[in-house]
This record gives sequence, structure tokens and C-alpha cells, in this order.
Amino acid sequence: MTAVAIGTFDGVHLGHRRVIETALATGLPVRVITFDPHPRTVVQGNLVELVTRVERRVELIRDLGVGEVAVIPFTLATAGQEAEAFADEHLADADVVVAGEDFRFGSRRRGDLQLLEALGLEVAAVPLLEGVSSSEIRRLVH
Repeated sequence: MTAVAIGTFDGVHLGHRRVIETALATGLPVRVITFDPHPRTVVQGNLVELVTRVERRVELIRDLGVGEVAVIPFTLATAGQEAEAFADEHLADADVVVAGEDFRFGSRRRGDLQLLEALGLEVAAVPLLEGVSSSEIRRLVH
């Protein structure tokens, strides 16, 4: 039994912390799945200047009490993987999947939390926080 929190989690800001805290609140062992490099770097071909490097991101996530952090290498193959195949490969053992309500995955970002529910997974959609985003933080610091 496990709760999986999934996202890029660049900066591990307050919104990310809410996703992870929601997973921890299930009382299940928690695995956080994150990606490196940033998916937009691969998909759009332009470097995304990160708020935190992947090593620091993993450290910050572990500091929140997470036992397992899985860093998925994000490649063109990952970007092209159908959402159902991605879910089968990375989320099939999850008792609950926790993500921000705008989380998208799979080829052409066709996968979302509703798809995961349709596949039979329990999901917890965490509402976005107004004005809190990695993109906005990057814009302010770079």
C-alpha cells in the first residue's frame, strides 16, 4: 500500500508542500515521483532555469518526511509515452495518487487525474494556490 505524489516539484514551494502533505496525511508510505530534466526542456527544447537542482529538490522532499523519492529521467521517449502506459509503468501500485489539480502527463499532456480515476486509481487533486507557481518564482529570480 502506498500513496504516490507526482509532479516536477521545482523549488518545493508551498503548493508542492501541500501535495506532499496530502499524500503524507493518508497514513500510507509515500513515494514522490519527480522528473529530471524539467519536462519543458525536453518537449520544447529550451532550457528551463530551475529554482532548485534535482539533488536539492530530493533533499527538500525527504526533509518533509517522505521515505522514497523516485527521479524519472525525462526523455523524448518519456514525453512520447501514452498516458495509460505511463500510469501502468509508474503508478499501478499506488493506492492513491496525489497531484496538483492541473497535473498533466503522457504524450501531448493527454493524461490527467480524471484519466487516472477512469483507470481505477484513487486520486486526490490538490487545489492550486493563487500566485504560487514555480514558473512565477523562476521569473522573479532569473
